[in-house]
Amino acid sequence: MCVHSRPVAAAMAKKEKEDAGGMYSATDTSASESESEASFTGGKTGLAYVIKKLVTKEDPLMIHKVTGIFALFSFVYRYAYRWPTTGSLGFAGAPFDTFTMVMHMVLSASSIQFRVPSFRQPRRPTMIWNEYRLHAILFTARCCLVYILGRRAPDAGAVSRYAVTMSMHVIVDYVTKLYGSEGQTTIRGRNSENNQKPFITRMRRGYSLYQFIALASHLTPSPRGMDYGYNTIIAIQSSAFLMTLNRKGLASWQTHFKIYTACLVVSSAYIVSSIAADFGALFAAQFVGCTLLAFLCRTRLGMSKYVIWLGFALGIAAVRGGLAAVQPPALVAPFWS
Repeated sequence: MCVHSRPVAAAMAKKEKEDAGGMYSATDTSASESESEASFTGGKTGLAYVIKKLVTKEDPLMIHKVTGIFALFSFVYRYAYRWPTTGSLGFAGAPFDTFTMVMHMVLSASSIQFRVPSFRQPRRPTMIWNEYRLHAILFTARCCLVYILGRRAPDAGAVSRYAVTMSMHVIVDYVTKLYGSEGQTTIRGRNSENNQKPFITRMRRGYSLYQFIALASHLTPSPRGMDYGYNTIIAIQSSAFLMTLNRKGLASWQTHFKIYTACLVVSSAYIVSSIAADFGALFAAQFVGCTLLAFLCRTRLGMSKYVIWLGFALGIAAVRGGLAAVQPPALVAPFWS
């Protein structure tokens, strides 16, 4: 081996890190593994190689791995078995249902131990970074709150439901203020990027629209409140997982796009079809129309999301339960029953 090979290799690794953005999150205490993971390796797809990439010293107790495997089986069980055979995702407040939500929450929370880039990498937008990871944890927590609301207070009023659901968005906004980049969102990217390819623009709009559909389901009174709390997790955790695979060189952005889009379609289909099954096609159409209106108010008019979703919560409650549902006593119905 050439005597200069080690300095050259070190210089190349340093250059690779600089190209990837240079700044890693506070949990990055060394520069050993993350640098080599920054490049997509494509051809190395052997099982031993995949295991080597996924099983690292950063998860010594294997908590993230165990909960991750559980999550994969959970999604298969709920969407490939329960939904086709029963017409629902099967959440009824049983101990196993609560255990499922806890496992998904632990999966998201345990990701905090891993080193990831501090900022989004413009050339690698599907590689996970710190702000996105924190958002994934908080939005999973929102799903758990919606599950709890569906289990303990399914008849909560519109304002009560809004307060519980949107509380996590206040924290998300604070995280964005601390760790985000100005003028950029985790889904739509930079607001000033007007020269994107049409496909990228449509893709990001589609992802953003799904967020509105998911949040709209959380704010809609329904006997499937627990189902809806769980239903959004497949989008959150599939994206975080695929972004991690991209960072480790095990998945390209095209793979992320295909699998993540499929998860969004499945989740959206469950929302709309279940609303139609429970309340009829007319209410399902009204739900979709109100969601599209909220989407346009946010993306075209730049209205505050808190104002938009308060209006949605009140409007959908009125459509569902009539004027009685938006009277003061009903609006603040108990959080807990």
